[in-house]
Amino acid sequence: MQRSNKYSETLRRLNIVLRRLATNGVVFTKNLSEEFEVSIRTIQKDIRFLQEHFPIEKGAIRGSYRFKRGFTLHESELDHEEMVVLLFSLKPLEASEHLREIGEEIIKKTLRQKYGETPMIVKGEGIEDFDLESWRNKRLLEAIEKRRVVYAIDKEGDETEIEPYKIINFEGIWYLFGRDLQCRKLDIWMLADIEKIQHSHESFHLDEKAIEKTIEEKVHSPWYEEGSTFDVIVKVSPKIAHYFRLRPLIKTQRILDEEIDGSMKILFRVTHDEDIDNLVKAWLPDIEVLEPHRYREKLLSELQSYLKRMEDGGRAS
Repeated sequence: MQRSNKYSETLRRLNIVLRRLATNGVVFTKNLSEEFEVSIRTIQKDIRFLQEHFPIEKGAIRGSYRFKRGFTLHESELDHEEMVVLLFSLKPLEASEHLREIGEEIIKKTLRQKYGETPMIVKGEGIEDFDLESWRNKRLLEAIEKRRVVYAIDKEGDETEIEPYKIINFEGIWYLFGRDLQCRKLDIWMLADIEKIQHSHESFHLDEKAIEKTIEEKVHSPWYEEGSTFDVIVKVSPKIAHYFRLRPLIKTQRILDEEIDGSMKILFRVTHDEDIDNLVKAWLPDIEVLEPHRYREKLLSELQSYLKRMEDGGRAS
């Protein structure tokens, strides 16, 4: 009975850890240890078990873990508890190398996940509902997996011929990332604007690693523009400098200089103003745009307009 309770508690912990990785993006061993009233070593053992089956890596903060970028559990028809039970039930097969290989294949097929080949990527937090049962989404996922060209038809009936590569989530909204065959350029479309997906008879070849690298290093917002790359240089105050030193807030971040007072000059390579807009505005007033002059002036104009509206609103009330 005691052994049964131990397994039950382990399953419960694993289920919660997996669910939080999927929803929150990160877990902390110290917090989990306190919550479950077990040692940090026990939590680390739980995470090692999950790492055998999922791409989980150490986070930027000590004692934190997260899924590797690009991995999602949204495709699986199993919920997190069912996944954990499946993994546990196949554990005894590891005694035989042959059975272990069969068990691994069962897991891959059932979870329908292989890191680096998932058609869905989350960049940012918060997730809009993605209905796997809708006809449009089924056809889109099928086209991505089978490398089929599609015609995306919007609510006005306009049609775009696309090579669909990935479905990406930016700040809670789902988008289709692919190549516009008329413009011959990579582009991004909001899924909510696409009414229908129709398969064509054409197929395409995809360099999976090249696309993953492009998304990782260049696609920072839904406004990504292929071939339109420029550098933004900012200066951050000593008050927030350690956040940028801790980890790159955008993949292309590069620290150019660190001043004696603790301030830093940082470069970001982007393809559109919107790639960097939210980051800059989130850290005001402790961040200053130095280059390019065009973007600096645009930001100043927006802030002045905002302050004027605030002043006018205050006088009106």
